[in-house]
Amino acid sequence: MLAASLAAQPKPPSEDLEKILRKFALVLGAVEENYADPTDADALIYRGAIPGMLRTLDPYSVFFDPGQFHQLQQQQQARVEGFGTIVSVVPGRVVVLEAQTGGPAARAGIQPGDEILEINGYRIEFLDLPQLVELLTEAKKAAAQLRFMRFGSAALQSLTVTPAEMAQPSVSRVFFLQPGLGYIKLDGFETTSATELREAIEKLRSSGMNKLVLDLRDNPGGLLDAATAICGYFLEPGTLIISARGRAQQDKFLNVVADAKPYDFPLAVLVNQKSASASEILTGALQDHHRAVIVGVQTYGKGVVQGVYPLSQGTGLALATAQYFTPAGRSIQRPYPGLRFTNPSTGPGGITPDVVVEVAGYNDWQAYLEARQAFLDFARTFVAGNKSISEDFAVNGDVLESFKGYLHQHNIGMNEMLWSSNLPYIRHHLRVEIFNLALGVAKGDQIAAAADRQIQAAVAALSK
Repeated sequence: MLAASLAAQPKPPSEDLEKILRKFALVLGAVEENYADPTDADALIYRGAIPGMLRTLDPYSVFFDPGQFHQLQQQQQARVEGFGTIVSVVPGRVVVLEAQTGGPAARAGIQPGDEILEINGYRIEFLDLPQLVELLTEAKKAAAQLRFMRFGSAALQSLTVTPAEMAQPSVSRVFFLQPGLGYIKLDGFETTSATELREAIEKLRSSGMNKLVLDLRDNPGGLLDAATAICGYFLEPGTLIISARGRAQQDKFLNVVADAKPYDFPLAVLVNQKSASASEILTGALQDHHRAVIVGVQTYGKGVVQGVYPLSQGTGLALATAQYFTPAGRSIQRPYPGLRFTNPSTGPGGITPDVVVEVAGYNDWQAYLEARQAFLDFARTFVAGNKSISEDFAVNGDVLESFKGYLHQHNIGMNEMLWSSNLPYIRHHLRVEIFNLALGVAKGDQIAAAADRQIQAAVAALSK
């Protein structure tokens, strides 16, 4: 969600609105008094009447109950309740890839490679992916009872993990793709995002960076203030960033601050279909001013201004109030049935990359190995028996033979033609999963970048 700031309380209702509210109160009173079963007034209003009203407007105006509004405020402050883990989640399985040092899970004794079998009495093997995601989300709200299996142990282990408020950094990955060419993954636009990005850039520059790939893939957006501050890292003072047009406000124009001191190194920005809102504002400004080459696929197309209004009893409301346009006048908002604006979108919405690169897919056998989680399960075995894995580790012939034996042992279909034709893929994925468990997911991601078509296309664009 893109929000400029927490807005003031809404104005008192007009005389016409008061009449409508009286009608609603009469209906609510009749339901409470005469319905066959007892009713919950909060549920009728919070989960029924208000969401129903907002659905007639657009897909972005949202009502927050007290718990949801508190979670939104936490997110904007870049802090969340959690266990400090990164997990692999597929239907019926949850495997821990990383337990953050000092986090609740690590303190309780969870280690990389542990497979969670049960959460609060719910057996994971019977749950599909949406059910698992819901269970993991609910588990973070209170102390959770876990049962898990550690590789090499035949006994189930049990423990209790209590969630804690933890920093949620916006910058999740910082490393070099090659000498002089840095890579930064930005996951959101929150209060700390601009500072985090500046620190990451300076860290890379101190080690010789002279080109940068900024990854905004899967970045859903966030605070407008963070996006405009980041624009000042790459665009000259006074440069137009975005304009906003809406029924209840005058056209607004947002420019880079006068004291901005932008970097001048070559820049590539990665986007995909989940890059939205603030990500699109930053990308559109950089593209229109020819400051960066944009690589990937068409972005989501969410270009509405959302005011966030605190209401009574800890609730809140996010309301679409205007539409965003890039410096060249392109509407970011994609056309949407029923979405009514004074300035309707005339184009496809979103940002079209300068270099369009689709994500590489899997062939049938590769998809089969992924579905069986062959690489992750083998890595659990391998890492448990090899405690001295370093960054110099390479997948040699012995490792490949061990993996081939693992496939036969677990009845995973294979023949020599499949093996030989997929050997580069096998080497790469084994190294990624082994690094994930032995050295941390950040190191695994650094290895994965070498086979990421979009990242490598950005590297090629910058090399020109």
